[in-house]
Amino acid sequence: MDVNQGNIQPLPIAIMDFVAASPGDVATSQNIAKIVRADLDRSGLFKPLDPKSFIDKVTDINVVPNFANWRIITAQGLVTGSAATQPDGRLRRRFSPVGCLRRKPDAGSALLRPALGLAAHRPQDLGCSL
Repeated sequence: MDVNQGNIQPLPIAIMDFVAASPGDVATSQNIAKIVRADLDRSGLFKPLDPKSFIDKVTDINVVPNFANWRIITAQGLVTGSAATQPDGRLRRRFSPVGCLRRKPDAGSALLRPALGLAAHRPQDLGCSL
């Protein structure tokens, strides 16, 4: 047998729009999720699922999601997060990657960033362990 190449199938992953801390943070929260979806898709290791297929909604990233609802749409992982503009204008962005098959949320992360671009691209750099 000759093995000369690998066969890596992208992991189906659900990436929710981030939860906005206030009505003024809704657009920013949605934009962060779009950037994270695009970055993870471009990596070739993940296949972000279409948000229209989601049958559940995460409204609080501190609550463990109902994993059965995410497995129905073939999600092997779930990324949730929140965004809030601080009084000094910086963006506080938290995210929590959750492995649906493991049924255990990861520790997640909280970062303060001066700009949307840096905050949005950070999740995949932290080594999410789906």
